[in-house]
Amino acid sequence: MSRELADVLHYFLDDAPPPAEAADPCGSILAVAAAPGDVLRSAFAWNLAVALARNGTGALLVTPGTEPGGGGWPDPQQAPADTELIAADAQDLVSLGSRVASLAAGRPNKLLLVAIPPDWLARADPPAWLRWLLLFTTPDAADLDRTAQLASRVGASGEVRVGVTIHGVRGVAEARSTFLDLARQTQRAQQVVLLSYGLLVDDLDVYRAIVRRSAVTLEQPESRAARALRDVAYWIRRDARVLAR
Repeated sequence: MSRELADVLHYFLDDAPPPAEAADPCGSILAVAAAPGDVLRSAFAWNLAVALARNGTGALLVTPGTEPGGGGWPDPQQAPADTELIAADAQDLVSLGSRVASLAAGRPNKLLLVAIPPDWLARADPPAWLRWLLLFTTPDAADLDRTAQLASRVGASGEVRVGVTIHGVRGVAEARSTFLDLARQTQRAQQVVLLSYGLLVDDLDVYRAIVRRSAVTLEQPESRAARALRDVAYWIRRDARVLAR
């Protein structure tokens, strides 16, 4: 049974936000499906790194290109303490894995977020170092189909935990139906059990922060977008502790 969206929603259901927890050294590696040219999802990945650091878990975001963030966004100089952004200069999953292994060995107390272009995952079998993957999707039918195919492919072996964060929705009901549709598709195709990591808000506050090459969690910490990011970061931190045991 998948972990359903209703289990991980807090702000959007008018509940109290998740309690803060003491940070544990984890050294976990979370792959995030985001291509260098996908500005919004790359921004989500950076915002998650910032949200993790602001809640006590040091984070390192690794991008596959030759320049951090693809050379345009975000600005590493605006990162809070205990957050890093590094370009891996990798051309495929193998070379990216070698760079990630080196970075992980030197930063055992940080959680590594590794941005991977979705087409890399679609073309090759999941590498041995990939054990945890976060996918972003919208309710758009074509986007859902691509996400379902990718989740089914990567999760088919049962060796990779696959999580999903929904964005681009008009409300909680649409987010819930989107996640459930996706969970049914992947379970029918490859018996892949999806984990929900809630939903994110891609609103004006997010876009303004992108223009300024910053993070909405820094610029508007009490905005809906920032509060949603904190919820997603909470569940990532919790699962990182589980994987580290």
